[in-house]
Amino acid sequence: PETIGPAAVMAGVRRHIREHATDPDLTVAGIAEALRWSTRHVQASLAVHGMTASELIRIERLELARTRLADPVFRVRGVEWISRSVGFRSASGFSKAYRRHFGVSPKDTEA
Repeated sequence: PETIGPAAVMAGVRRHIREHATDPDLTVAGIAEALRWSTRHVQASLAVHGMTASELIRIERLELARTRLADPVFRVRGVEWISRSVGFRSASGFSKAYRRHFGVSPKDTEA
């Protein structure tokens, strides 16, 4: 599997993160193990795309959170619940990351 190119690794890692974004303990080592690639291979492949596993995990979680904030079924549960539901351990850390990524606070996200 180490001969798999960076684009295929990126796609596999993204897919795994999307499927496990709610796991607060998601790590590059866990992703690599689940996909049967070495951690080093995953890191090197993501670096080709100018990204680290931590950044990709955060981005995928934020995208999922934005989707949930726009969904009335999830939105009624509140920002703190949504932040935890997408794997963030702290609502304040989530709010800061969300604002940095999208330019608006989670509460200001349009439904």
